[in-house]
Amino acid sequence: MSIVIGYARQSVDKKKTENSVHSQINAIKKYANTHKIKDVKFISDVKSGRSTTRDGYQSMLDVIRKGECHHVIVFRINRLNRNFKDFMELQTLCEEHHVLITSLSDGRFDLSDKTQAFKIRCLAILGETESNIISENVRSANAIKAENNELLGTNAPFGYIYMNKSFHIDESKVATIKFVFNSYIQQGWGYKKISQALNNHIELFNRTPKQVKRILTNAKYAGLIRNQFGEYKGNFKPIIDETIFHQAETIRVSKQTLKHQHPM
Repeated sequence: MSIVIGYARQSVDKKKTENSVHSQINAIKKYANTHKIKDVKFISDVKSGRSTTRDGYQSMLDVIRKGECHHVIVFRINRLNRNFKDFMELQTLCEEHHVLITSLSDGRFDLSDKTQAFKIRCLAILGETESNIISENVRSANAIKAENNELLGTNAPFGYIYMNKSFHIDESKVATIKFVFNSYIQQGWGYKKISQALNNHIELFNRTPKQVKRILTNAKYAGLIRNQFGEYKGNFKPIIDETIFHQAETIRVSKQTLKHQHPM
């Protein structure tokens, strides 16, 4: 039995925007009901269209390869791909299996028609161009933020709360963070031993060895921001002194060097 695939994709999860996966699926459902299209299987991804390593996208390709799909419906052509080379591979596959592509925004494309096949390729090129422009605009905006010592992301590490475009210290977790750095520098303990020690202190928060490592390697605890634009001091209060963080960093590097030289 041949089915119709309704494919939706969003780069990041934006449930409240008109281009969210939820709104795209609703728009496709409305289109299918209006045109009396039945047997629609909905597939979605929340991932960048610049790559084909998307579970939903790969699932759609598998259905097409098996000859079990005759029609793909999307909100816009750029929801399928943001990379022209990847789109050409999809188009070739759809041509081989006689799959019709419908875009609610761009029209209906019968790929056996050379004019329509050419038109959809032009839309794919436009999608890649738009993506490149967006990436460059984001990079430029981040460069300006870096010059002003601002944060580039909103993910606050353990011990901080993101509020009003900045990080604010969560006082309840300060003792745990200082304990981790002190144990690593003064006691010479490893990640696992520090984790075990935290579990034995009721007043401190439990952290796994991996989480202990994340604390010791996160420069934000010293008020520093590290990214593709270099290292600079952020506009938020540090939890530990900068010299303490660099001490821990020096110890970690020396341990890694020793391990590399003497793997046994």
